[in-house]
Amino acid sequence: MRSERQQLQENYNKLAKDIGRMSTEKSQIYAQLEHERFQRELGDLVLDQYKDEVIERNKEIEREVFKKELNDLLLEQYRGEIEEQRKSLRENEHQIASCHRQMFAFSSQVSYWRQRVNLGETQICKLTSELEYSKGEMQRQNTMIARLEKERGEAVDECSFFQAEIRKLKATYDELNMRVDALSATDVTETDEPRKIRATKKRRQQHTSQ
Repeated sequence: MRSERQQLQENYNKLAKDIGRMSTEKSQIYAQLEHERFQRELGDLVLDQYKDEVIERNKEIEREVFKKELNDLLLEQYRGEIEEQRKSLRENEHQIASCHRQMFAFSSQVSYWRQRVNLGETQICKLTSELEYSKGEMQRQNTMIARLEKERGEAVDECSFFQAEIRKLKATYDELNMRVDALSATDVTETDEPRKIRATKKRRQQHTSQ
């Protein structure tokens, strides 16, 4: 019986030792599990943080990509507009060059016609002077003046203004002659009236022939 009791004591001690060991192992396991849970929670927290950073980074990348694509689109659009402007500028330069050539041609024509006009006016002045000194050459000079007037009319249309002024002056001259004749008619006597009338007719004939 004593041996049984000793055996039971040994079994108890052994069981107590096993229970202590198991309790220690259990505590260690709990501690390890707690540590692993903490590590897992920490890892999840870090992972969530990384996920947020990755999401934010992806959003930033998407914004940068959108900006780049938008810039590329605008750049392409600006390139098209710049090319159109360059094309329009080249066309304008061609038109300007063509206008310069036309202006040069017109300037040459104007110079030519000015020379013709100056020559015609010089000849008209000369013929007018000769007409005052030699009425015997009136027909030939009138023909030449008519030809020169025609050339001047083709070169400068403004001559019509001076011709109209000349006609006005002639009409004024005729009117003044008529007034002078009327005034003279009131002053003449009956004896010299035929002579005055003949002088008036002669003066009118000379004016008409001119």
